[in-house]
Amino acid sequence: MATWRRFVGLALILDVAWADETMSSLGIGADSRLAQLFAAAESDGDGVLTAEELSGFETSAQEELKNFWLMAPFEAALYPEENCQGQPLNIDASSSEDRCQECFDVCGKSFPDGTPMATANASRASGFVSQVRSLKVTKGAVHVSSTFCFGSYNFGLNFTGGRVFGEQDNCVSFQEPAHVGAVPPSILETVSLYFLKEDAADFDQVLELHEAPDLQRSGLFEAADLNRDQLLSVSEYASALQADLAQKAATEAFMGSAAMEAAAEAAQGPAWSDNHTMEQVLAAEEFGESYEEAKRNPEVGTITEPPPLVVNG
Repeated sequence: MATWRRFVGLALILDVAWADETMSSLGIGADSRLAQLFAAAESDGDGVLTAEELSGFETSAQEELKNFWLMAPFEAALYPEENCQGQPLNIDASSSEDRCQECFDVCGKSFPDGTPMATANASRASGFVSQVRSLKVTKGAVHVSSTFCFGSYNFGLNFTGGRVFGEQDNCVSFQEPAHVGAVPPSILETVSLYFLKEDAADFDQVLELHEAPDLQRSGLFEAADLNRDQLLSVSEYASALQADLAQKAATEAFMGSAAMEAAAEAAQGPAWSDNHTMEQVLAAEEFGESYEEAKRNPEVGTITEPPPLVVNG
């Protein structure tokens, strides 16, 4: 898969543009929303933006990007039943946990009627089972992960899992979501700008193959098209970049053996055990060969403590 870094530069293009730019040099597709703004700014009909015209285009394009629905702070409802039935718990980007901002963990929480959002289950590595069965995003987009509560219980396990869902996805039913968090701003900007540059004519916010030829050539279109309908939604593209970002972050920030032991214990819940031998057993179960390699070569481990407070756990 092509990396998200290849495309994050799109979000910066308006900051580095020079005079005498054309639609081609700015990577703007014909009939897209930014093509309309380009035409409005380009007053003399030569297809080239002078310095003054470019300034006006940048201003209008930045405003369009800021107002794209994906950029809004998220709001969502978590339901105890499928198909968004039952009394939901509403959450938003003001939520936070011990180890993350703009996030929400079901661990230790209850629905409005007092029913626990997660129940204890000693047979699970996480130590709990989520009781949330569906979700509806009413504003912006969220990254939803299952199995572990990143903010309250865990730092490091299953970081690469999950999907991005947005307000255009309506009600989504799925099993055991545990962590809901904000999508990193770099991904929001990259996806929003790409759709503003490529989604043509009717602005249906779904890309066909011909609207994203660079993603098709790189293989990212096929990899991101989760339902295999040869259409790429905003959420699918965001999910692909989120997954790629998470995988690379996990690779670049290789955890030391001590951090793996602490993470494995943390997944069991607060104050689960003070037994160091048991920590090692748990770490070996959760991290496998990565844990053994970290013990053999401690110099490759770069994380020796829980990560600092960051967005999205």
